[in-house]
Amino acid sequence: MRLGRLIRTLRWLKREQLFYQVLNRLRKRLENPASLERRRPSADQWRLGEQVIVPDVWPPVPPQSLSELAQRKFRFLNDTHTLDPALAWQPIGLPRLWTYNLHYFDWLWSCVDHGDAGWQVARDLTTNWIATHLPRSCATGWEPYPSSLRIMNWSLLFGGRWREQLRNDHAFRELLTTSIWSQSCWLAAHLEYHLLANHLLENAAALVVVGRCFDGEDALRFRQRGNSIAARQLREQILDDGMHFERSAMYHARMCWLVAVLQVYGDANVAAMAGQLLPRMLDAMAKVTHPDGQIALLNDAAIGVYVQPPIRETACGSWSLANAGYFGWRSSQNDYLIVDCGEVGPTYQPGHAHADTLSFEWSLAGQRFITDTGTFEYSVGSQRNYDRSTLAHNTLSINGQDSSEVWGGFRVGYRCVPKVESQCQSDHEFRLTGSYSTRNNWQHRRTFVCRTGLLTIEDQVTGKGTANIEGRFHFAPDVNVELQDDSNAVLRQRDRKIWLRCDGDGARMRILETRYSPEFGINQPRWSIAINCESMGQTSWRSQFCVDG
Repeated sequence: MRLGRLIRTLRWLKREQLFYQVLNRLRKRLENPASLERRRPSADQWRLGEQVIVPDVWPPVPPQSLSELAQRKFRFLNDTHTLDPALAWQPIGLPRLWTYNLHYFDWLWSCVDHGDAGWQVARDLTTNWIATHLPRSCATGWEPYPSSLRIMNWSLLFGGRWREQLRNDHAFRELLTTSIWSQSCWLAAHLEYHLLANHLLENAAALVVVGRCFDGEDALRFRQRGNSIAARQLREQILDDGMHFERSAMYHARMCWLVAVLQVYGDANVAAMAGQLLPRMLDAMAKVTHPDGQIALLNDAAIGVYVQPPIRETACGSWSLANAGYFGWRSSQNDYLIVDCGEVGPTYQPGHAHADTLSFEWSLAGQRFITDTGTFEYSVGSQRNYDRSTLAHNTLSINGQDSSEVWGGFRVGYRCVPKVESQCQSDHEFRLTGSYSTRNNWQHRRTFVCRTGLLTIEDQVTGKGTANIEGRFHFAPDVNVELQDDSNAVLRQRDRKIWLRCDGDGARMRILETRYSPEFGINQPRWSIAINCESMGQTSWRSQFCVDG
């Protein structure tokens, strides 16, 4: 079974990914990153550029406390830790994603608006990182992805916002510029072709930015290479509807920021391309944002990781991001629906995909009512497995299987291919029918009908033999659930009452206590309703939510 799953996973990879997967493993055995310490750029190779470019972009992440940063206290994934100076920026026992965030240096933007005090904290922490987190194969900060983000942040801030302070501090300027040169050389030799997708675009953007902030032969080489890769990746990664092709609202917010940077720092071709893409991306961002101003949680997504880009108010009525497979509806009363009827992501890199086909989220009067489970962590384990599973979403599981074969932390074997069978675009009502087939040839067809205060979902499952079917509806933590009988429930949220009725083919409702992770590292208890039945070839039922009054 494991071998079959591995084959079903690897068959989708590009040949260049397979080649670089092997090459990277060989490099780790043969390369010596410490050799970078013995190299220094010449004046012709590398010097701080004369052209001052101050980035006119929003901060990429929410701010942290300057006083806590001064004490080497960092907060990521809703978990705060004080960095031990003896550990050389390599904390022990913390999730890998927490350590990655530490090395991104996105938090450096928290120092920008604090004058000399902010500059001093930024300078001291950066100096300490350079002095203690030396290049070696096991150093997290020298992996290509955190290197890319850190190079961009250092170049944008020290080469732009803090340009004058840097010019007046000769010792730090020499230390910083040499370190950025070393990191850029290392990154250019380790671009993430084994992963591609957003990682490679971040790599390219880092080379573009550093190539604009510095002068010399190497800077020109980095800039040209970065622009060449960025142009190709932008064409592939930003879909025609404006959504990033990994179909995560969280990473889409990051991509909006990255494209805004490329609009300023890219060459004429990349800047023009970014200028054309960004309005569509911001429009897509608005569509996958609930009335509470926060993102939908389909696929890998968590609130509070990236700053929401400036988005325009979205018109009421039905909307679609057909290329991404997201469809929805918004009312003048701040009701909001989003449905996932799209592919799991790029076939060769579905690492941020969940088995959530035909799942949805629903807000009523601006309050989240039916919610996705969210994403608690990226570490491999039972929580990660559950978060990605079909049962963690507002859809059906057939014979206990996930709609797509998610496994490990970021792997997908078999992936279902959903189909939009029909849809109706209307200002007053939303209608959509979608379907997909499981690996065992069972078909799930689901129809949504939504208008103000009413949501009807019709499910039909067909196949050969007998199937145990379980559908789930997961509610926001402030929703109370009372089961009236096997087919009826009363749901209360604040002063609102919602009736749920399920009709058809022996379906029975029961209440579960599950958990909700709207942000990394947060588990909130909440109620869910499971609907169970047994199918003998074909089964159908209808679930209807009706707001009282």
